[in-house]
Amino acid sequence: MFILASQQAAQDDEVPLNAIRALVTVAGEGSVTRAATALGTTQSSVSRYLSVLRDYLGADLNERRGRRSDLTDFGRLFANAVSESLETVGFTAKRMRRRADAGTNRIVVRTSLSTFAFSLLIPNLQAFSAEAGGVIVDVVSSLCRHLRMILIF
Repeated sequence: MFILASQQAAQDDEVPLNAIRALVTVAGEGSVTRAATALGTTQSSVSRYLSVLRDYLGADLNERRGRRSDLTDFGRLFANAVSESLETVGFTAKRMRRRADAGTNRIVVRTSLSTFAFSLLIPNLQAFSAEAGGVIVDVVSSLCRHLRMILIF
């Protein structure tokens, strides 16, 4: 049923996010089998997601080499391009869920411009928070793919 929903999403021109998540996991784990384990699903399910995404994007994402399956250049390029955004969505959702209070106002600012974050945003956050009635501001600056800085005022 989940796969059918992905097929329908591709037909309706909706972005198949679960298929993208599967591709990013394959790229990170280095194999469909390890990606399936990491996602808690079967190898055939991950392969089906790759097929749905291939149909949606109109390009091959992986190629079989005997028992191995490697990402194509297009597959690696796409996975690299979307992985940080997918991580940010998951990261932000977890942060918002953990810190949610009924009366809490929260803003998440994501920037890849570290100079902007350090020279303009951060020096003004405390004053902005006070002026905005105690809003909580999370600044996520991706200085590189694996480094994140979170500041909470």
